[in-house]
Amino acid sequence: MKMLAINASHRGEKGFTQFLINQIRSGVIDAGSEFETIVLNKYKINQCLGCELCHTEKSYLKCIYEDKDDMKGILEKMSKSDIIIYATPIHVFNMSGLMKNFIDRFNSTGDISKVTVSKKGIFFHHINANICSKPFVLLTSCGNIENEASKSLVYYFKTFSKFMDAPMVGVLVRKSSFLLRNMDEKSIPKKAIILNAFREAGRDLATRGTISKKSKKYAELNILQFPLLIKLLMKIRPLKSTLVKSGLIKLK
Repeated sequence: MKMLAINASHRGEKGFTQFLINQIRSGVIDAGSEFETIVLNKYKINQCLGCELCHTEKSYLKCIYEDKDDMKGILEKMSKSDIIIYATPIHVFNMSGLMKNFIDRFNSTGDISKVTVSKKGIFFHHINANICSKPFVLLTSCGNIENEASKSLVYYFKTFSKFMDAPMVGVLVRKSSFLLRNMDEKSIPKKAIILNAFREAGRDLATRGTISKKSKKYAELNILQFPLLIKLLMKIRPLKSTLVKSGLIKLK
């Protein structure tokens, strides 16, 4: 089993996204599989111009930047991998610009003149299945404590899965990421459980090819502990601002 993680954090290896990737990597390696990480901020990846020259006879399925940046080499690594991990922090309720720029370059890998129907019954065009149809995991970290913050990103990759015939074998959303990174296990008793769950997710991928419900549950555990009354009050929108102003909700 070969796994390839695409780290689309602008902070690269210094970011929390890489920290979570490393936890998954540990589990994958422990289970005897191969793991490699592509840190996008280390590579030159030009923006897709939408010029469509890659769909002409002159430059068929060949991007004008093919020999001018690093995209071709990354796509080759993807084609040789069994599972792809798309890892990105939440930037304004969606993926980072690095990730979007990267995925936009998939445009040159398919023939838009050939109409196809995906396994989900969706009209689309020809794609390079060796790149676009790989089983994949979505890994995202978000500083916000609200589930709403990551919904559009998850929905995007669900759509990606349907059109690309790419099995979505796991989704790990780690909210309150700044707390998990900056506070120790004494301050956050659940920290060890959460990080171990990410390692278990790696072992799941190496042995089952998918992330188990148990690993997902513990990897996404809420860090902040609120009394039952506060939890109930938080479900009432008008009261949220009152709880913050009163000092009952503190994020640091």
